[in-house]
Amino acid sequence: MEHQRRLDNGYGLFLVWLNWILATGAMAFLIIISLYVSPTVTPLIAFMLWIVVSVLIHRNNKSRIPVCYLIPSMTARILLISGIIMMIINYLYTQHIIHHIFDPKTINADIPFITTLIVNPVAVFVSGWIIVRAKKYSSCRNCQLRNGTPAERGFLGKIFSQESTYQAKLFFLITLVISVSAWVYYFLLYINANINKPDRFFFFIVPLLFFLLAAIFTGIRYICVWKYYDQNVEGSTHRHGRSTQLRFIMIWDNYVCLKEPDSNPDSAVDITYQRYDTPASLFIPYRQKMTDYEAEFYFSGMSHMNDVKMRFMYSNVSANADCNIFHYLCFLTTEEKERIESEFTSYKFFSIQQLERMINTGMTEPLLSAEIIRLHTVVMAWKTYHRDGRRRYKIKHYKPTFRLSDAPKWDVDYNDPEWMFISENNEDKMFFKLKRFWRKYILRDVK
Repeated sequence: MEHQRRLDNGYGLFLVWLNWILATGAMAFLIIISLYVSPTVTPLIAFMLWIVVSVLIHRNNKSRIPVCYLIPSMTARILLISGIIMMIINYLYTQHIIHHIFDPKTINADIPFITTLIVNPVAVFVSGWIIVRAKKYSSCRNCQLRNGTPAERGFLGKIFSQESTYQAKLFFLITLVISVSAWVYYFLLYINANINKPDRFFFFIVPLLFFLLAAIFTGIRYICVWKYYDQNVEGSTHRHGRSTQLRFIMIWDNYVCLKEPDSNPDSAVDITYQRYDTPASLFIPYRQKMTDYEAEFYFSGMSHMNDVKMRFMYSNVSANADCNIFHYLCFLTTEEKERIESEFTSYKFFSIQQLERMINTGMTEPLLSAEIIRLHTVVMAWKTYHRDGRRRYKIKHYKPTFRLSDAPKWDVDYNDPEWMFISENNEDKMFFKLKRFWRKYILRDVK
C-alpha cells in the first residue's frame, strides 16, 4: 500500500508538469499548424483541440487520482475564444464587411489573420483574469467541491494549489512577452503581402521556442519538487507509517470549542500552532473505514467524557493525500462545556460570527476553516434548495437562519458533494438550467 501510494503521488506530481506540456503544446500546435492550413480550417482545428482538452479534463474529474487541471482548463477557454474570434474574422472577410471597416488596399484576403496575434493576447486576458479570480475561478471551486481543499489533501494538495498559481503567472508572463513582441513586429516591420522568413521567425518560431524553454524549466522544477517530497515528506511517512486522522468539532449551543494558539516561541517552526484549531484531533494507524462506535471510543479516550452525542460529518479519502481524515460533530451539554472550561484554560468557545471573522483573517487552521465552511455551506444549501437546485421557498432572496444549536436536528448528509455543487449552482444563479443540463447530460456528473 505504501509503495502504491508513493507511485500515485509521484505520478500525480508528474501530471502537474504534463498538464503544462498539454496546455502549451496545444497552443503551439495551433500556431504552427496555421502556417500550413487555410484560415478557414484553423478555427476548426482550435475547436477540435478544445474538445480534446475538455475530454481530458472530464476524465481527470472521474479519475481515481485527480490532479490540478487549472492550466488545461485555462487552455480550453483560450482555444474556444480564439476559434470564435477567427471564425468572426473569416466571416467579415467572406461577406466583404471588412472592406467597410479598413481600406481594401491595406488588407490581404489571403491572410485574414495571423494566429499568434489572436491566441496569445487571448491567453494574456484569460490567464490574467484567472489570476485575479484566484480560488474563486470555477475550475478551482469545482475541484475543491469534488476533492476537498488543499489542506484536506495534504502535501500534494498544497503543491497542486501552489503550482497552479505559479503556472498561471508564468503562463501570463510568457504569453504577454510573445504578444508584445509579435504585435510590435507586426506594426513596425510586417508587410501584409505574404509570410517571409523573418515573419515566420517572429510569428511562429518565437512562440514555439518560448514554450519549449518553459517546458524544460518546469520539468527541472518538478524534478526538484519530487526529490524534496521523496526525501522529506515520503521519508517521514515511511518512518511513522501511513495514518488516519480523526477530527472532532465540539459544539455547545451556538458556540464551537477551539484551542488557543500555543504561546511557546519554539512552536513557531510550525505555523499551525499559531492558529486556532479544534483541540479534539488525533492520529491513529491507517484505517480505510471508521465506525461510529470506534470514533466514540477514540473521542472518549481523548476527552475523558463518555456518552457524548456525536455524528459523522464527512471524510477525505483521496488516493494521493498524506492520510485520510474523518470529521465528526460532537454536541456538548452545559455540564460538559463547563467541565472543559474548568480543566483546560486554553480552550475557548466562539460563536459562528466570531469564527467567520477569524476564518476571514487567517486566524484558524486551514482544516478547521474547511470544516466550518463545509458545515455552513451544506446546511444553507440543504435548507434553501431542493436537491435539483430549485428554491424551497418562493420568497425572493429569502435565506433561512443558521444556528449551531439546531445542528443535532439537521437531517442532511454532509458527505454528499452534491449539496456543495448546489450551493454554487442553484435557481438563484445565472444560467442555472443551462449549467445543470451541461453537468447532467454532457459531463454526466449529476445522479
